Amino acid sequence: MSLIHEALKKAEHEKSAGAEEHPFIPSHPVIPDAKSPSIRKAVLVALLIACLGLWATSHFVRQAKPPAIPQPLSTPLLSGGPEGADQLERRALESFEKNRLAESRAAWDKLILLRPTDATLYNNLGLVLKKMEKREDAYQAYNQALALKEDYPEALNNRGVLSLADGNQAVAKADFQKAVTLQKDYTPPFLHLAMIFEHEGNIPQARLHYETFLKQASPVEDSLRKKVEAKLNSLKAP
Repeated sequence: MSLIHEALKKAEHEKSAGAEEHPFIPSHPVIPDAKSPSIRKAVLVALLIACLGLWATSHFVRQAKPPAIPQPLSTPLLSGGPEGADQLERRALESFEKNRLAESRAAWDKLILLRPTDATLYNNLGLVLKKMEKREDAYQAYNQALALKEDYPEALNNRGVLSLADGNQAVAKADFQKAVTLQKDYTPPFLHLAMIFEHEGNIPQARLHYETFLKQASPVEDSLRKKVEAKLNSLKAP
């Protein structure tokens, strides 16, 4: 199950329980008319929240052939030690999927000891730390990944998601913009930028980035696609 679907389900559940954290996610993928500023802003905030974790704490992507929805990256296999790097990585992935986060973190830490200059490992560790709510540690992991590999769109996107969740929109926007400049077919930052531009009132840029996301992202879950398509319809000029 992708992170987006997970986030949407969580938002709907919290709404039904009377929670206040995601009060604007509807029970069905219907986005109110954007002509009402307060409603449009509320829906945008909800969509931002639902997508904040987008691709940032999901399954792990293969480095040789990254899918349209990026996730933590697998690394070249190493050998040596009582447990080889392939077993360590497999354990890190499986533990993450089963939400055994401490075990997953320990496996990534061991892999980093074997290969301390591999930026991918720090990016993966950052995703685990974010899910563990260790936000400062997650920032440090993403920063280390980017120190080792400056032009790293996945790490830029993941750090941007974290910054956006912390309310640092300008910082997040800069990371997303750099990510799309580095890799035009890497789609997660386009969706995040579309929502930021809409929040800023820059409707032409918001539409452009929503359209780019739909055009380039594949596959896209039906629920998310319908929300983005509805959002585009709501942003059409009267």
